[in-house]
Amino acid sequence: SFKRVDIFGHLWSPEVGELIRSLYEPKTLVAEDDRSVFLDCNCSRRAEDYELGGPGPFYPLSCGRTMSHMLGMQRAIRLKVAYETLHRFKYSAVLVSRWDMLWLAEWFGSWLYSMAQKGLSND
Repeated sequence: SFKRVDIFGHLWSPEVGELIRSLYEPKTLVAEDDRSVFLDCNCSRRAEDYELGGPGPFYPLSCGRTMSHMLGMQRAIRLKVAYETLHRFKYSAVLVSRWDMLWLAEWFGSWLYSMAQKGLSND
């Protein structure tokens, strides 16, 4: 159960947005179309700059997928910050993760909450 954990999310698959909402019940979720191909073109072009190591081969779409992964995390963190600002508080602990990790184990919500409590007691 995630009842003691607030979840903010971003994903590049609008078609699974409702599934993610039903599984995780996020405070805020943004689902956008996948941009990894577009990002790959820009990333590969910029990587040809000699200041960034010069031209070199990338595994197909690896640069764009890495950029989309980082951009998705940034967008999720911005959702959290907007929520904190709106509600005038700051979370004392934040975990950034992918959706496809095994967080659905029954004990996970309680475990995560206990880790946050231990972290707070060490401050």
